[in-house]
Amino acid sequence: MTAQNENKAGEQFVYVTYILSTPEKVWKALTERQFTEQFWYGLSVECDWQQGSPWRLLAPDGTLAHTGRVLEVNAPYKLVLAWQHEFISKLKAEGHTRVTFEIKQLEEMVKLTVVQSSDRTDGNTISVMARGWPLLLASLKTLMETGASLKSSRHWPAVRRSA
Repeated sequence: MTAQNENKAGEQFVYVTYILSTPEKVWKALTERQFTEQFWYGLSVECDWQQGSPWRLLAPDGTLAHTGRVLEVNAPYKLVLAWQHEFISKLKAEGHTRVTFEIKQLEEMVKLTVVQSSDRTDGNTISVMARGWPLLLASLKTLMETGASLKSSRHWPAVRRSA
């Protein structure tokens, strides 16, 4: 389920999916590089996952893709990040957005809710990210349920737009 809307505070994108897994396994997939490299376009995540700590996603060639700070952490149930685009200059200029991952156990499955929000009403970051989250999170779901991610999300594209 996806939704994109504007509210008084700005814009937000919401994605909800259900994964046959545990909160601990989904948490590891989101926070450990050996998993992110499999489903997040080959990006490796770096962070100690403590509140206030910096985090970053790096492309295989070392290029910074995204950076930010850990705003809130309650492993393995909630992670809130300040999120900065680094590779698209137009989006980088818009500043940080906020990304919240909520993980909830429901019987044999996990409900994963991802919310990306911005205080801006005139930005492009939310609409650009709204196009990327569904494939990324479908690949995460596939990895958790089958042991293999979707092929289309395994590798960082050789050419990235610099919108």
